[in-house]
Amino acid sequence: MGVLSVCALSTIDLKRGDLMPITLKAARVNSNLTRRAVKALLKEHYNIDISENTLANYEKAGGTQPDITTGKALAHIYGKTVDDINFF
Repeated sequence: MGVLSVCALSTIDLKRGDLMPITLKAARVNSNLTRRAVKALLKEHYNIDISENTLANYEKAGGTQPDITTGKALAHIYGKTVDDINFF
């Protein structure tokens, strides 16, 4: 009985358009961008200067997390909102 209610809730959520957040790396890959390209976009459009290694650490599960300004900039570059991306 509990399984049915969970399934029903999932179906309702999906119909409403709620999707699970994707990883930061998936957002980048889905945008067809390299880390080098993202680094350049951050610098050019947001005056945020990070290394490709820092971006790689942001993308690792359990790695470091970007500050809110960088997180918002990354989400914008990837055409997402911060709610669309799992930063953890």
